[in-house]
Amino acid sequence: MASMVYQAIATAHLEIGSPSRKMAPEKAIHYLERSLGLLEKINDTQESIQSCVLLLVPVHLQEGRYNEAVGTVKRLTSSMPHEIIYPDLILRIAHKFFETCQFERVIGILTMILGTVNRSWGKDHQALAYTHFGKAYTQLADYEKAESFLRKALSIAEDRNTKVCAMRRLGMMYKVSCDHDKALAALQQALDVLSDESGMETSWSQLAVIHVRIGQVLSDGGKRDLEALQKINCALDVIKEHDIEIGAYLRAVMYHGLGLVHARLGNWDYAIEDLNLALGGPTTLHPALCSSIGKVLLDQYCSDERLLYNAQEREKILKEVGISTTESIMSRKTILLDDIVNYAQQKYFLGEIKEANELLMMYFGEEMDKKQDKEGFCRSCQRKAEKDTEIKKCTNCKVVDYCSEAHLTRAWRRGRLSHKVMCPFLRRWRRVANAENSIETESFENICKDFFETVCVRKYEVEALDNGTENRTEEVVAGNYVEQN
Repeated sequence: MASMVYQAIATAHLEIGSPSRKMAPEKAIHYLERSLGLLEKINDTQESIQSCVLLLVPVHLQEGRYNEAVGTVKRLTSSMPHEIIYPDLILRIAHKFFETCQFERVIGILTMILGTVNRSWGKDHQALAYTHFGKAYTQLADYEKAESFLRKALSIAEDRNTKVCAMRRLGMMYKVSCDHDKALAALQQALDVLSDESGMETSWSQLAVIHVRIGQVLSDGGKRDLEALQKINCALDVIKEHDIEIGAYLRAVMYHGLGLVHARLGNWDYAIEDLNLALGGPTTLHPALCSSIGKVLLDQYCSDERLLYNAQEREKILKEVGISTTESIMSRKTILLDDIVNYAQQKYFLGEIKEANELLMMYFGEEMDKKQDKEGFCRSCQRKAEKDTEIKKCTNCKVVDYCSEAHLTRAWRRGRLSHKVMCPFLRRWRRVANAENSIETESFENICKDFFETVCVRKYEVEALDNGTENRTEEVVAGNYVEQN
């Protein structure tokens, strides 16, 4: 049949590549569209149409053709009764949209299908669909709807793994909303269900995932990094012992979390190694991972006492900061404020004070622009102001927004550039920016000077000076702010 030939040609283009590899996805889309058109025209079996759609949608998503991907799903739903569309097909398609962060489109697709097939789908398929809804609404920071759908999933799920999946998603929803106690309770409940000796075979992959998620919650909650490290290592042990194949996304998330925990504990070599392992994950995670690597390298530069007499290693670290930050910026549509600050610090440590000043001024300027956003959004979770969500500014700096005290608390205490550190500088900058008479205020340059001299300090060199260490091999550059004309 011609349609099957077209699908085979499309698959070959994707697996082998066309003479010009950049054209391979376009060629595959061309042949898959022809195949789907033929199948629709001759009213072929529903199975053939659904298999073609399952091939076509991911290629559209890979190429960023999100509307075309949704349009393909709509062609499927219009060509046959919704009741005979395979539930697994819709759930797999929804997962593909998740991989490209198209969360609103996930909700749209599931709403389009579930509106007519609730009675024809089994309870576990319905529960998985509700779990997808919960995951999507969590990503969109609509936690009330997320909890509602996840609770609905738990109420109808019959299969143990389906229940565990819903509990795990519920735990992660509580994590991002900063309710760490509820998050740990939900994840522990999932662990208890998996450990229940009911004669069913344990899902080792689920067990590993839950250990990872518990580790993330412990780390995110603050001051429990050793416990977090233990939990994530438990997941690694399960994966190795049972030779589990885990997805690239989960592997990246796991090593990212492990790297950040090691960094907070001062295990710099392990931290960088794990973060680099995380880079092997989906490209959608690369910007965040590159930004994290830049931050951790700068934290190491300021804190790792092994660098005291190793100028070559310090130079290498600063070079890697530049590479990671550039990769983060180049892979985003908009520049992240964290990347601007990373670059500013790198330039300062390199002694390029003028460039460091310009970048730091750009950062503060962007913060002031965000302050003008009438809607407001939480700087921890990106949640926007809605009828049920009140966004409030930090009462001290009156610049940065948070949706809850829990999110402000998390931002206040976490990291070398926590809000506790940045808040006084933002406050000073706001006052200068709003001052009618610049003569009566300090200068922007003075704020930058204070920032670099108090925040960008190599602690091990300060300690060496305090301890009277002699025979130092070079001048301290970082921490000594040098004005350049």
